[in-house]
Amino acid sequence: MDVMYSADNDYDTVEPKPSRTVSTEHLAAEVQWGTSTQKIETIFWKIVIIMTAVFAFVALILAGISHQAFENRSKAVASPKQDPALPSSANSVNSPRSCRDIKGKSGMYQIQPDSYLPAYFTYCDMATNGGGWTLVAAVHENNIKGKCTKGDLWSSDQGYGYSRNTYNGTGNWENINTFGDARNLLNGDYKNSAYFNVKASDVLIWHVPNNATLSTMSSKAFLKYYTTDGVLQRHGGTLRTLYRDSAPLSHAGSYRFHTLIASPITYTVGDNDKVMSAIPTRLIPYVTPGMLQFRAFDPYGYPNALCPGVQITRGDSTRVCIGGGVTGSSRTCGDFLGWDGTSGRYISPPTMNNPSITGRPLYYVDSSIFIFTR
Repeated sequence: MDVMYSADNDYDTVEPKPSRTVSTEHLAAEVQWGTSTQKIETIFWKIVIIMTAVFAFVALILAGISHQAFENRSKAVASPKQDPALPSSANSVNSPRSCRDIKGKSGMYQIQPDSYLPAYFTYCDMATNGGGWTLVAAVHENNIKGKCTKGDLWSSDQGYGYSRNTYNGTGNWENINTFGDARNLLNGDYKNSAYFNVKASDVLIWHVPNNATLSTMSSKAFLKYYTTDGVLQRHGGTLRTLYRDSAPLSHAGSYRFHTLIASPITYTVGDNDKVMSAIPTRLIPYVTPGMLQFRAFDPYGYPNALCPGVQITRGDSTRVCIGGGVTGSSRTCGDFLGWDGTSGRYISPPTMNNPSITGRPLYYVDSSIFIFTR
């Protein structure tokens, strides 16, 4: 029997896959794309490196600035404050007690009269009669028309309503208050602890226009003079003891004039003629120039603390003297109480350079009086 094979029983035939044909253009494109990718990656990393370097450089600069600022702050803390206009002393840790302990030229220095209190600035006159003068006080009239108003720390700035006896002996000429800033001398009253804590023999006075500066106040002073008779040494060694113990600023009754303490002065700027040219004309017969008087009384018995450049034996002391005690009367209000004078229908007011019958020249009113001791 014949056997028949159908087509279904044939072996399957595997056809070969057609081969992939890669053209030259396609290959070149792939190579070009790969090269571009490498270039982009190279540029990217270069940018990263450059930016890293820039950031590192900026960080280095900022670190340097921060370090310099820290050093400056450290120096500011470690060093004493220095006045920009005038020379200053060494650090406050070893500050001298007074200007007598300083060897240098005139200027603003730190002193420390009290070891238990911080050092502070004051002015040292190192030129007058061998130097060593310590500024202890400055008297400044902030408002010549403002009687019994705040700000006159060298007289009664209260005035009305107080008992005459209650406030005797409590004024700033006699107590241990301190106030003001030596670097602001021409704008306000000033008193430091050397006024009552540093023993001295004599007193130096400057008259300085209020439009001066710290660096020009010495050259602009229109009067400078000092005592040589040891007035402070004879009265306890300080201005405080002089006023507290020898010339208290209390009411003395009507028409009682005391020239208890008056010292001759030596001029370094100005002279007797300069002093007398600023005296109200009505008081000229009662005033002696070339003196520094501590305490005088007006016709009502109220005290003035200091008569700069003169001694007065009669008349209204408020017209030529300064300061006063806390007496409870409006008559004692004002550091330069009577310097503006009186004016009226028949009385001409003072001018800038000339006094009136009862008033000082305006340049006198618009000035400060510096008080030094040595």
